[in-house]
Amino acid sequence: MPEKIEDYEASNNFGSLQLYLDLEEDFETACSKVKKSMDGLKNSLLPIGTATYMSFLTWCFPQFVLEDFTRGFGSKHSVLVSNVPGYIKPVTYGGSPARKFFSFLSSMGSCASSVCVVTTMNNAQITLCSDEALIEDIPLLCVLFDKQIQ
Repeated sequence: MPEKIEDYEASNNFGSLQLYLDLEEDFETACSKVKKSMDGLKNSLLPIGTATYMSFLTWCFPQFVLEDFTRGFGSKHSVLVSNVPGYIKPVTYGGSPARKFFSFLSSMGSCASSVCVVTTMNNAQITLCSDEALIEDIPLLCVLFDKQIQ
């Protein structure tokens, strides 16, 4: 187990990209379309172009300009989706193997909901978070979501 924070290495470059998806009634169809879209996005020039553009912005503009930019960018999200995998080899903390991996996603601006699926040691964990100010009936959303994954 690493002893200092500097010993940790995430090995993941993170960026926020917009992806427009049609609503689907069938969960399997929706997941298939999200995966296809995410794979297409990852294999395009958009991620490196966006990273280059963001680096340019942070180098050229003061913080208050960037805050306006990110506020506007974040207001366009309705659902946040992540496909970052969890650990694939056993991890121990304090001598015991970790059995669960918790993940929480948040977004700039007013993200209505976030759905995070983390695969860890051949298990998947789904986290659904919603903003009460933007989603009227969160318990109903959870029931509908639960029905789709069972």
